[in-house]
Amino acid sequence: MSAAAMLPISENDRVLDLCAAPGGKSTQAAAKLKGTGVIISNDISAARCRPLVKNIELFGIKNAIVSNETPEHLSEHFPSFFTKIIIDAPCSGEGMFRKDPEAVKSWQTHKTELCVSLQKDILKNAAKMLCKDGIMSYSTCTFAPEENEEMIKGFLELHPEFELLDVDKSKGFAEGIGLKECGRLYPHKIKGEGHFLALLHKKQGEPPLEPETITSVPEKMLKDFYDFCENTLNTEIEGTFELHGTSLFRIPMGLDLSGLRLKRSGLYLGELKKNRFEPSQAFAMTLKPEEVKNKVSFPIGDPNIIKYLKGESFKTGGNDGWALVLIDRFPIGWGKIQNSRLKNKIISGWKYE
Repeated sequence: MSAAAMLPISENDRVLDLCAAPGGKSTQAAAKLKGTGVIISNDISAARCRPLVKNIELFGIKNAIVSNETPEHLSEHFPSFFTKIIIDAPCSGEGMFRKDPEAVKSWQTHKTELCVSLQKDILKNAAKMLCKDGIMSYSTCTFAPEENEEMIKGFLELHPEFELLDVDKSKGFAEGIGLKECGRLYPHKIKGEGHFLALLHKKQGEPPLEPETITSVPEKMLKDFYDFCENTLNTEIEGTFELHGTSLFRIPMGLDLSGLRLKRSGLYLGELKKNRFEPSQAFAMTLKPEEVKNKVSFPIGDPNIIKYLKGESFKTGGNDGWALVLIDRFPIGWGKIQNSRLKNKIISGWKYE
């Protein structure tokens, strides 16, 4: 978690989590953004993007895009765009030996050589995407100097527009080997696994470039969505909207994402069907109790919580129509009430087995 925790992310930042799956760093970064700016969570593995999407939606993040791209292709699309970049690079994993015996079995001498090649390519393309005065964190969970300090030394020689920032050593970090600004976490000194972290500041370069944007869906096509919002919500949902078939998305900053492999192009709001709008699970997770007119809230320990999470319908209070289901103040999904009975709308992939 240090890769995101030690990066000074502020509201309205443009953040790229370049090797994001399964999503812990992205959710931590998004918490710092507080719904402002944008975070693009990328992973080159399509399979690893599935849990990444679920975790982004589970945490109720409104301003995230999930992509399945190479660093090279992203750098072509977003030159000098990001103010903060997280690189938790693929590595030989020596820092995980204590935690995971399988990591020991899979380690081979040539693995460091392979990882070094990947890390150089990732850093090179990340440098193109960071704007002037932007900061990126580079981290690994290995001890090999070739993947850590030597990697950073080589990068700085090729990129004199960058400089190292000091990692706060009060958090349990030891100094880097030969690069005292970097930080190392040793598993025999902390409650955690082995880790390396460097913070790189781009002191020269282009200022944040304005991105290409898309035109929002015409309002007349969104009538059923706006009707739903008027009947169900106490808040307005504004922004740039895009339709993919019948699926409605709100796009952070209205970014033009054409040409990219995407798993989520923004906040998935729901489905525009004939004469009605059906809200998504992801949309529910972004809402606060005061933003919804009709809601059903259960205290922790209420047996109806398990019924809901299992996908069951049951008797409850509330007015007829769509209702946000909460545990105390925290949303867990939608239900539709008719004659004091809640019809369960939790999606199958989120059900408690």
